[in-house]
Amino acid sequence: MQESIGHIIWSTCYLSVLIGLSAYGIHRYFIIYLYLKNRKRPPVPARYFEQLPKVTVQLPIFNEMYVAERLLRSVSELDYPQELLQIQVLDDSTDETREITTACAEELRQRGFNVQRTHRTDRTGFKAGALGVGLAAAEGEFLCILDADFVPEKDLLKRTVHFFTDPKVGMIQTRWGHLNRGYSLLTRMQAIFLDGHLLLEQIARSRSGRFFNFNGTAGLWRRSCIEQSGGWQHRWTKGSVQTCKKLLPSVWRSQLPFAIKLEATCHLMSNFAYLLLAILCVLLYPSSGGPPVGWVRTVLVEIPIFLAASASVGLFYICAQRELHPATWIKELLFLPCMLALGIGLSLNNARAVVEAMINHKSDFTRTPKYGIERKSQSWRSCKYRPLKSALPLAELAFAIYFSYFVVHAIMHRQFFSVPFLLMFQGGFLYVSLSSFLSRWSKFNLGSSRARATIPA
Repeated sequence: MQESIGHIIWSTCYLSVLIGLSAYGIHRYFIIYLYLKNRKRPPVPARYFEQLPKVTVQLPIFNEMYVAERLLRSVSELDYPQELLQIQVLDDSTDETREITTACAEELRQRGFNVQRTHRTDRTGFKAGALGVGLAAAEGEFLCILDADFVPEKDLLKRTVHFFTDPKVGMIQTRWGHLNRGYSLLTRMQAIFLDGHLLLEQIARSRSGRFFNFNGTAGLWRRSCIEQSGGWQHRWTKGSVQTCKKLLPSVWRSQLPFAIKLEATCHLMSNFAYLLLAILCVLLYPSSGGPPVGWVRTVLVEIPIFLAASASVGLFYICAQRELHPATWIKELLFLPCMLALGIGLSLNNARAVVEAMINHKSDFTRTPKYGIERKSQSWRSCKYRPLKSALPLAELAFAIYFSYFVVHAIMHRQFFSVPFLLMFQGGFLYVSLSSFLSRWSKFNLGSSRARATIPA
């Protein structure tokens, strides 16, 4: 009796998680539909400024000694009237970066640039706090924000600022490429992840009149829009869940159409998929070790859920790569299993962030170290910056061992259909955990980076 009740509870939880993941998968199909429907309607400014407006370029920096000089020099090469350009170097650094930004800022001033360098010893609010301080001293009506690892194209401002002739436009998010896309397996997978978001999601939402998000960098803002919305907030997985808690009730109280509200809900709650995926990892044991399933369950449950939850992910990124790399997209598909495995491997870390946001757990904002690597000949092994230490890789390694048992069990019981999926779980957790350990020892090349700002979504 107890075994029967336990099986019912597990089955209910397992199917609930799969249905939840399937809902996200169906939403992904909807994003693909919106993109294909609107991809041939590129954005066009309502009109062009007769006199270009003043723009403030904000450069939030914290301990970026390897990329800070490159950033400032690339900004100085923007094709925009020098007298209409203010450059804010918002440097909270505690290392040699301070001397680098000081020297670069002085050099640009001598060349006639309006450069303001601000250094804070109290990092209240972290990046958001630095941007807030810069906003108070900004001279431009419009602000362009660039992270330290960006190299903006020279015509970035001229290709984007004219969209602000429409008073309804408050923010412009540009898409970016990757300076070190082929540096390692990790950077290539990260690039594929970002391609899917920046191409499909951003374009689908912006061109269909739905809400889309600012990615924290490589975007332009109307100053009044930031001020009226209450200033800056934190970002990434934890920040997005906090934003969901803050904005979702307002979305549903608004007079917006139901379809817009529903898509906004899926958008704001997208990172909850990582929590469901982490729960699925725990619930998979009975699924793999139980008795063989019949064809009725396979046809009515497993195939539909596979098409909704799993196939949608593959199709989503295939579509993005085919659009971005029409000549080589098939080659990019060889990395798709690795990319899916990486997403699984990151599920514990992202699920933790979701839970922390749900329970209002406060934590410091942690930046991603950037090494200025653009070519395979460069190495980050001798670089000063190191990722923060955490016990999470131990849990990820435990899950890798956990799924290794599943792989062996499935082979021994001739459940060969399950083996490729189980290998993705095993490989994803193993890769993420070992990458964390090895990066601390600095003996292996597993580095990552971004980005060149390109075109508006």
